[in-house]
Amino acid sequence: MVGFWSPHLTATSVKEGPVFSFSSSDISREPFSLTAPELQWVEVNLDIEQEVGHLLRLLNNHYVKDRASVLCYRLSSAFLRWVLRVPGWKKEYLVGVEDKNARKLIAFVSGTPLTVFCKERTFSMIVVNFLCIHEQFRGQGLAPIVIDELSRRAAIDGIFQAVFTSSYTKMFRSLSTALHYHRFLNVPNLVKAGFCRGPRIERYFHVASYQSYQWGPLAVVDVNSVFELLNSFFSREKLFYPKFSRNQFCHLFLPRQGIAHSFVARTEKGGGIVAFSSFYEVLLASSNGTVKMAKELYSGCLPSISLEAVRKDMVVEAKKRQMDVYTLLGDQTQTEQMKEIRTVQGTGFLSYFLFNWRTECIPFNQIAFTVP
Repeated sequence: MVGFWSPHLTATSVKEGPVFSFSSSDISREPFSLTAPELQWVEVNLDIEQEVGHLLRLLNNHYVKDRASVLCYRLSSAFLRWVLRVPGWKKEYLVGVEDKNARKLIAFVSGTPLTVFCKERTFSMIVVNFLCIHEQFRGQGLAPIVIDELSRRAAIDGIFQAVFTSSYTKMFRSLSTALHYHRFLNVPNLVKAGFCRGPRIERYFHVASYQSYQWGPLAVVDVNSVFELLNSFFSREKLFYPKFSRNQFCHLFLPRQGIAHSFVARTEKGGGIVAFSSFYEVLLASSNGTVKMAKELYSGCLPSISLEAVRKDMVVEAKKRQMDVYTLLGDQTQTEQMKEIRTVQGTGFLSYFLFNWRTECIPFNQIAFTVP
């Protein structure tokens, strides 16, 4: 089995296609060996609250922190089920490592099967997410073993490619790299919680109530129209994007209180849908307070509609829902557009990596792919 951390994930100028070719029959049916006898493989059962609690404890204490280690995620069981149970999910892809003696989850990674379009091809990939190693077990080589085990299980099912994101940009050549842009909505709370520092001109971040379009929540009756609009927008504007099924679309985008918010815009009351946008909520916590962050999920519109105006309108929708900050991804080519939304560039980057697929790099403004 080829290690997941291959240095050949994305090449510079090559023939497009898999780096390594093999079939499901070539894959071992035995799991990879772990680094200590007291460790064992487990699959996290999202129907058992105790197991979900163990996963939340691991992720909330050891997953993502900002660079200064001031803020960390506070995920909920409902959020995890929304992200991890996208139609097509498999329990075998919720890979955990447990300390048998302590009965404690000490490592985890998830994989979600998804059809992806990359330039001129469409194929199945695993979307890798929530890679997390307990701080006390880091430095023991667990991370590559955990991901190799996930890739082994996917390969048995005939899925040989994967996509994942990382804020650590120096691992190897990426498919693309994005910048974080933040639109402050509640400056006093952001300063108090440690999200931003130093004096800010709060007046600059005032959110007007004016919106360019008339927005309403996505409803079941809108699904077919928005499904077609988003696919059309992707195929017209992007080189790398997901090809959702209708069931996946409904699961991800139909509004969920406290998790996901989706909106449609019409030219006039009762008119046709001309734009769609969505964001999801993430709670960040520090010793000084919490931050409610809205993160853009996906947006799309007709050619005659300004995507910049759509994003401006979403800032207003986030403010209405008492979000403290609205976060988007972009690159240097979109800096002027981000200034129009009055965003502040974040300190971090987010890079996209492909496993076992050789292709040239793609500018981020031609990518539409979000890993919540």
